[in-house]
Amino acid sequence: MKTRLLYFFLLLYTVAYTQTGTIKGLVKNSEGERISGVEIFNQKNGTITDEQGYFQLEIPAGTTYTITFKHLAYQSVTKTFTLQKGEIFTVHIVLEPNVEAIEEVKITSERK
Repeated sequence: MKTRLLYFFLLLYTVAYTQTGTIKGLVKNSEGERISGVEIFNQKNGTITDEQGYFQLEIPAGTTYTITFKHLAYQSVTKTFTLQKGEIFTVHIVLEPNVEAIEEVKITSERK
């Protein structure tokens, strides 16, 4: 009985696992430098890039998902993906610097 139950759960795990697709890749800036700490997310799940700029995100297969790549110092990028069961899609993302005009900052000090 225990053996049958074990086989049932292994089968269930295998079926559930193959119901996803995987998006993996590398995030760099416009100078070609790898970016760590980039948030990669959709409406349901997410991840971040590792120290070398690599990531991996599993999404349910057969559905179109919009994935956002976001980092404080860079402009966000949004891409749309549709993956089949077990499909692995490799993507390379380039983020542009987030250049915003700021007002002049003046620092003063007084001696007492």
